[in-house]
Amino acid sequence: MAGRYGRRAAALTALLVCGLAACAGEARPLSAEDIGRALPTDASLPDGWSLRHEPSTEDPLWAENKCRTFTGTKCPGIRAMGGAGVEDPRLRETGSGSYAGINILSFDTAEQAQAALQAKVGDSDLDLPLELETSADRTVATHRYTPLVGYSSRVALRIGPNFAYVAGNVVAPEDLNGLAQHVAERIREHSGG
Repeated sequence: MAGRYGRRAAALTALLVCGLAACAGEARPLSAEDIGRALPTDASLPDGWSLRHEPSTEDPLWAENKCRTFTGTKCPGIRAMGGAGVEDPRLRETGSGSYAGINILSFDTAEQAQAALQAKVGDSDLDLPLELETSADRTVATHRYTPLVGYSSRVALRIGPNFAYVAGNVVAPEDLNGLAQHVAERIREHSGG
C-alpha cells in the first residue's frame, strides 16, 4: 500500500512542479495584467530608448473591438491587448526622432495568434524583408524607405498564443532588433514560455 501512495504522491508532486514552472516551456496566454507587466518600462528598455506613451491595457470586452480594428480580422479567442510607445531621444535633436509603437495581443491558442499576425503583416510589395534574430516562435520583419518619412520598420512576433507588433519610423535595423528581442523576452518572462 505505501508504494502505491508513494508513487501517487510523487506523480502529483511532479505534476504540480511542472504546472508551476510552465513545464515544457510553453507560453500561456497573457491576461491584461500580464500584458501590463510585459510592456516595457523606462528601466527595462534597451539603452537609448525611453517611454513616449505610458503602457495601457484592454480587457477582453474592449480588446476584441480594438483587435478587429488593429488586425482587420474578427479576432476569435482574443483575451487581452495592450500597447506602449517608445522613442530614442538621442535623435530628437536632429529632427528625425526615432519612434516605435509596441502592441501585445493575447489569444486562446497559438493558431489564433498566428492568424492575427498574418493578417496584420499581410503582403506589401513595397516592404523589403528584414532579417532579425529574436527568441520568438515566429518573427516577421520588414522595412521600407521613403524620402518623406525615411525608414519605416515593423516586426511581428508570436510567442505561443501571444502576438506582439513593433512598428517604428527612423528605426535602424539593429535598434529594431534589440527592441523586438526585448519585447519577446518580456512576453516569455510573463507567460512562462
